[in-house]
Amino acid sequence: MKKITALLFAVLLSLTAFTGTALAAPEFDGKVEPFAVVLMDADTGAVLYAKNADERVEPASTTKIMTLIVALEQADLDSVVTISTKAAGQRGSLLKVSAGEKIVMRDLLYGMMLASGNDAAVAVAEAVGGSEEGFAELMNKKAQELGMANTHFVAPHGMHVENHYTTASDMAILTRYAMQNPDFADIVSRENYTMPATNKHSAPWEVKNTNKLLHPDDQYYYKYATGVKTGSTPAAGDCLVSSAATKDGMNLICLVFGDEFNGYRRWPLSIELFEFGFKNFRTLNIQAVMDAAGPISVPVQGAAEDAPQAVQLSIKNAAGEYQTFDKDTADKIESGSLASRVTLNSGGDALTAPVAAGSEVGAIEYLDDAGDLVYRGVLVAQESVAAASEPVPEASTAPSGNQSPVTRAPEGSGSGIGILGWILIAVGGVLLILLILFSALLIARKRRYARRRARRKRPSQRSR
Repeated sequence: MKKITALLFAVLLSLTAFTGTALAAPEFDGKVEPFAVVLMDADTGAVLYAKNADERVEPASTTKIMTLIVALEQADLDSVVTISTKAAGQRGSLLKVSAGEKIVMRDLLYGMMLASGNDAAVAVAEAVGGSEEGFAELMNKKAQELGMANTHFVAPHGMHVENHYTTASDMAILTRYAMQNPDFADIVSRENYTMPATNKHSAPWEVKNTNKLLHPDDQYYYKYATGVKTGSTPAAGDCLVSSAATKDGMNLICLVFGDEFNGYRRWPLSIELFEFGFKNFRTLNIQAVMDAAGPISVPVQGAAEDAPQAVQLSIKNAAGEYQTFDKDTADKIESGSLASRVTLNSGGDALTAPVAAGSEVGAIEYLDDAGDLVYRGVLVAQESVAAASEPVPEASTAPSGNQSPVTRAPEGSGSGIGILGWILIAVGGVLLILLILFSALLIARKRRYARRRARRKRPSQRSR
């Protein structure tokens, strides 16, 4: 069994499932002036850096991230939207559409996100939700579905209104979700977009993305940037939700809220945080590591004769396909140099039948040099193993030739007349013998008495 355990440890060293790192992660040493900041691994949701992440902030035009994903999920992108007077008159608009103008929904969404068109945002809200108020209900419903517990939307555009707020953590959740939508990812990644001619625009016109990270000719251009949205109001300050991808296989999201209004820190800070994340962390496809190693075999005690005497075990990665680690730990995981500890639910080196396919039968834990848990995998049986049955009573053949099954009496009940019956018979026999002896004595006594009487009578007869 010791050899089996040693083999189990060796083979499972490359099979992993993540439950959360226990290691001290690298710390960002840059200057962070904005009020709230979050750096997140978009693939795993792991937060690599955070400052005031759960404090309430105004989202400004980053609100349009929610406006866009709700529209993409509920609107017909090929439908034609007629711009209302209210939408056309919305202040703070950069798209510059006119009342009565007819624009295809898809084009309107590009204009809303790249040019940060508040007019387009109101037009989208009216087309999808019937009104700004109706659309706000859809926004808040989506926020609830995503678990954005500290967010409340009032308007689709992000201009300052009472009771319109969010947090950096909640917006990270939203952005991570939204970036999984191909249409969303395409829209927010565009440097420019050409709006087609309309009934109010005789010729196509180009809109430019307000996200400086996407423009090669800008001093804040970042070649790994893939989106997402800017925001700026006197009440909210300058905000930036951005994404960067494909460097060393990582996809990151950075959120900066409350930078100085008309300041500049949000741009270099986002780049600094991206570089910090790419330099110090790695995203591993843990499931791929486990699949490459394949299942292992563990013996089963008490299995039926016709059942497998060993079972194949795989690793259940309960925490998702991808997991984030600091680079040193990631290297150790891939090289198989972390210490490991295997525990079977049976408490020994083998499983005990019965074993059900798909059942969790143990766990493997991987530890750092200090003995702290790095990640944990659950061992799952790939097949069922039946247990050996209880002995079945044998049948006997009746002398007559008719098969008569013999059943075993319940334990402790005995068979036939039993011990008590034999005791009663013995006692009865003794009493019968005593009765016979007593009767014999009485008969003998009567005979002796009769003989005496006969002797006494004889002399008188002779005297006559």
